[in-house]
Parts: sequence; C-alpha cells; structure tokens
Amino acid sequence: MSFVVPYRSISPDSCKHVEFIMRYAKPTPDEIHNFNVRAMAAKSVKDVSKMEKAFRYIWNILMKRAGVNLVIENVPDYGIRKSDNLPDKISARVMHDTMAEFGEVNNAVMFRNHAYVWFNCIDDAIRTHELINNMMIDKCIIKTVVVA
Repeated sequence: MSFVVPYRSISPDSCKHVEFIMRYAKPTPDEIHNFNVRAMAAKSVKDVSKMEKAFRYIWNILMKRAGVNLVIENVPDYGIRKSDNLPDKISARVMHDTMAEFGEVNNAVMFRNHAYVWFNCIDDAIRTHELINNMMIDKCIIKTVVVA
C-alpha cells in the first residue's frame, strides 16, 4: 500500500501524481516519514495549503530523483495538427516530438493532463519553460514547472 493513501480523501489528484512518479523513483524511509509528519499535521488542522506543501515536498524529491526536468500542466486532450489543421490527440509521442523541437528529449510521458519531460540538458528545459509557460493550447492555458 502506498504511503499517500491516508490522504487520498483530502488530495486525490496529488496522491495520483505522487503514485505515478513513483514508477520512476522511490522515496527513502526518511523522506516518507518527513512527508507523513507534514501531511498528518495538515490533516489534523484541516489546512489544505499545508497539505499541498507536504505533497509538493515529496513530489519535488521524486521528480528530481526520476530525472524529470520539465512538467507541463493543464495540457488539453487535443491540439491542432500543423500539417492539416485538424484536431489531434495529444499523446506521449506527440509531446515527445513537440519537445524535441526545443532540445534533445530522453522521454516524455502524459498523465492526467500533465506532461513529464526528460530533456538531456536542463538548459533546454529552462528555455522551453520560458517560451511556453502560460501559452494557450485550444482553450487551456498551460503552466510549466522546471525541476532543477
């Protein structure tokens, strides 16, 4: 059983993202303990802001350990293909090919309207962030986070 399960009723999306990234990196027992202390304190006082900080703590650790260096949030299900202006499902392959225009990409994965991108060089992630953060795709404004 995952260590985030007790907090699923409070922050279900955060739990799912932490469980997803745990496919690529595992937390240490000390990191799990530190997360649980923060999350239990937030849960006991019903403080959503503190709960978000607890999840952000463990999420950042796991993202760095997994080697992800760019996260794109609020990715729409469909985009417009350049070749014929028709709707096209935004898949991991589409995201990989699109991000490859900004630098060499090791991997790109889609999960719940988030793209997790592994650039070979952090500078490519930073440059991509500067170019596409707050960009509108379809009717969604995407947000990007550089993990450094």
